[in-house]
Amino acid sequence: MNPGKISENVLVRSILKNIRKDKNIDKGAAVGNDCAFFNGKTVSTGYVANETMPEKGKVTAAGHAIQRAVNNMVAAGGKAEAVTLSISLPENYREIKTATLVGSPIEGYREAKARPGQAIVMTKWMAMSGSALLAREKRDILKTKLPLFLLDDTEELERFYSVEEEAAVAVKLDVTTMHDIADGGVFAGLWQLAEKNGVGIEVDLKSIPVRQETIEVCEFFDINPYKLRSDGSLLIVTDKPEELIKELAAKDIAATLIGRVTDGHDKVIVASEEERRFLEQPRQDEITLV
Repeated sequence: MNPGKISENVLVRSILKNIRKDKNIDKGAAVGNDCAFFNGKTVSTGYVANETMPEKGKVTAAGHAIQRAVNNMVAAGGKAEAVTLSISLPENYREIKTATLVGSPIEGYREAKARPGQAIVMTKWMAMSGSALLAREKRDILKTKLPLFLLDDTEELERFYSVEEEAAVAVKLDVTTMHDIADGGVFAGLWQLAEKNGVGIEVDLKSIPVRQETIEVCEFFDINPYKLRSDGSLLIVTDKPEELIKELAAKDIAATLIGRVTDGHDKVIVASEEERRFLEQPRQDEITLV
């Protein structure tokens, strides 16, 4: 089996098809649904982090596990209240931490299905967590070609991992749905957003925001930044993209209109007037290739 998350085909065939679904629950187990809702009162989600310990002051594996779980929850309209953390330390192996988060739905927010014509807004920049992790763990290799200040700036992207603040702004503006980008990068996040809403999307490739630090790191390793893990970025579907972007800017949160929801199920990436291509089903994250 390839490293990283299991494929969508395996997930559907081996897990989702064996789960009995309640037709009265609109947030059951499905591709792109990262949280479980129980009786409309409790929300649960989890994440496993398998990383080496970083230098003092940097994000720990435990911190990453908790932050990823929090991002999953707030993107689904939940408010984190408690967490349990399991730590696995096999002999001579990297530490593995599992965070299980419990919370409650945000009052006044009810996620709905995306509709054709609605805008897709993306916060911050793609591939932040992947490039930050590479800058930290592959620093000795990267510094042979890239300046130290650029590697420092790339590691500092860790401070943007949380999506709680932008989700809070989005909820107040009565957005339709949200989805946090994580493993597999922005392409995987867009695929999951479309799949869980049963819609098509059309996205302008050049509009997807990226930082120069990320471009430099990805070019060094010859990996695709669009498929590199991207904790800290949120996809938001809304009828009022200009208002949302303005409100986020007031909180010093970068946000960009990158595409629209469409009829059907085609997931289209527009690279230029002459070049349109379809998103492929997400596979392993590019970080597993380094």
